[in-house]
Amino acid sequence: MSKKLFGSLHAIVVVLQALLWLRIVFVLFNVQLDMLLVKIIMKVTDVLVRPFDGLFGFNLYVLNFRVDLAALFIIVILDIISYTILEIKKGYE
Repeated sequence: MSKKLFGSLHAIVVVLQALLWLRIVFVLFNVQLDMLLVKIIMKVTDVLVRPFDGLFGFNLYVLNFRVDLAALFIIVILDIISYTILEIKKGYE
């Protein structure tokens, strides 16, 4: 039971990370929000990113492309959570 639970939690974390990476690409290339898929991804990830939006106090631009630092920060946190879940899952094997 616990093994399946941790496997499901890990899958959810991986999906969230993938959505955040898509958000970073969309922000980086200034993709228009007119497309339905882009709008859905931005709304879903906005729930995760909004609490950390003003955390850094500045916008990072690389060659005139804006980097979403809040989304990168959340990805790092999700990596730590994912690693922890995998280690706990290993303990049940």
